[in-house]
Amino acid sequence: MTIAGWVWMLRAKVVAQWRAIGIAGVVILILVVISGGKGYYAVGILPPFMASGAMLVDRWLSRGHRRMRATGFTAAAALSGALIAYLTLPILPVTTFAATTLPSLVPDTAEQIGWPQLVKTVEGVVGRLTAKERAQAVILTSNYGEALELLGSGLPPIYSGHNAFWEWGPPPADKTVVVYVGDWTTADWSPSFGGCRTVAHIDNGFGIQNQEQGQAISVCSGLKAPWAVIWPRLRILS
Repeated sequence: MTIAGWVWMLRAKVVAQWRAIGIAGVVILILVVISGGKGYYAVGILPPFMASGAMLVDRWLSRGHRRMRATGFTAAAALSGALIAYLTLPILPVTTFAATTLPSLVPDTAEQIGWPQLVKTVEGVVGRLTAKERAQAVILTSNYGEALELLGSGLPPIYSGHNAFWEWGPPPADKTVVVYVGDWTTADWSPSFGGCRTVAHIDNGFGIQNQEQGQAISVCSGLKAPWAVIWPRLRILS
């Protein structure tokens, strides 16, 4: 339906005044593909095409053999809905999901696997800090999708240099111990910290290879400069 509405907006004379929206959709799609962006980056352009497609479907259903057309449309909509649910909703047991090709086909869903295990591992690391370290600690993550704020309990304040999360700013000056979630090489941390030690690794328990699986959790200390100086170095854009 959406594709039909898109083509109609590009070709039909009756909607010529809106053709720029159709052309913009083509340009956005090309830019997303060329840049390797995620599919949802272009979602904002879809509502006009969905609306125009709905108009076409309504006209099609109103012409002869209405019952047959309505039955066909209902069956197609049900099949489409079932496929979308299968690909995006947590209706499969995790073990079944892990045994299929879905983790690679639908990576955004795979990224949600292992959140409880990740949070439990981070909570364990924080729990082993000394009282002094705990009072000075913050959590710094390599990406914004760690679910620690959503599922964590009793954790230090959480920060990330990833994408727009960086805009929330750095930790306070008195927070000098960092629990870093994500792989961090010596070249990554040495300009900013006196030392980092790896204390745990993330394991979702299902062998699903997502961004977190197998990554390290480190405890770093010894700030070499104020956070205002360090923070720009920690920005990650992806």
